[in-house]
Amino acid sequence: MAAVDPFSRFFFGLIALLKAVCATLFLFISIILINLMQLMSLVLILPAPKIFRRINRSFANSWWGSIVFLQEKVWNIDFIFSGDDVPMKENVLVISNHQSIADIPILLSLAWRKGRLGDLKWFAKNQVKYVPGIGWGMQFLNSIFVKRNWMQDKENINQTFAHLTQNRVPVWIISFAEGTRLTTAKLTSSQDFAKARGLPIPYHTLVPRTKGVIATVAGMRDSLDAVYDVTVGYPDGVASIWEYAKGTAVRINIHVSRYEMDAVPKADDDLDQWIRSRFEEKDKLLSNFKKEKTFPGEVLVAPWKMRY
Repeated sequence: MAAVDPFSRFFFGLIALLKAVCATLFLFISIILINLMQLMSLVLILPAPKIFRRINRSFANSWWGSIVFLQEKVWNIDFIFSGDDVPMKENVLVISNHQSIADIPILLSLAWRKGRLGDLKWFAKNQVKYVPGIGWGMQFLNSIFVKRNWMQDKENINQTFAHLTQNRVPVWIISFAEGTRLTTAKLTSSQDFAKARGLPIPYHTLVPRTKGVIATVAGMRDSLDAVYDVTVGYPDGVASIWEYAKGTAVRINIHVSRYEMDAVPKADDDLDQWIRSRFEEKDKLLSNFKKEKTFPGEVLVAPWKMRY
């Protein structure tokens, strides 16, 4: 392969930087404007709650849809899906590994293809809800904010799920069950934790924190169709969110395993072990992915196209 001359390297680097800056400005300005419109929609929350939810779903669908457009048509990222080709518009709990903030826009492309982009509900740290833009927007969508204190979080989680269930709100609930992004230091700590408790040693994931997932299954079981076990792989190395915004991540692999709710255990102890088993499988998948640069069982998924 011919070497790229310094001028070409500088030129393409500049183009990538301009793309990232322009996209960041567009997304920041648009989400602030959406926040303002969301605040105005509060006048409907009591007299017309269904209309309030429908309006805010449309805001989410539009803003997240712009991210899907950017990553697939401007940055030309190639998404390769494998595993189960899941049905359209199911109500589900999505359990994903977490290696980078870039995992978040990646999951948007999966949700977009399955008609659930505006229905995403995220587990997020409590501090996020105070952040103008994304944090404020997530509050209008009934996302689940946690403080890492189970006695405080449990009541809030149960109230949120009761609201979603009673109002039959369509959902894709996203849980990064590891609780944080994977780093070398956190992996070492997680391995020490596993050794001390006689658990299988992870090499590409962290030991999952299962309480939030258990609470979700308990609170939403009658409203959910399935659990999606999603594993994200970066064949060219894990991309930071800034690298991702510059379009340097040219290929992303997403592996999906679908489990009907009837196959998901009901007892807390059994469910705890079931979740841990999913992450043991993720670790094996990622170990093989490091060698093969692909997940097994590629599926045909519809390409991106404009939706009206």
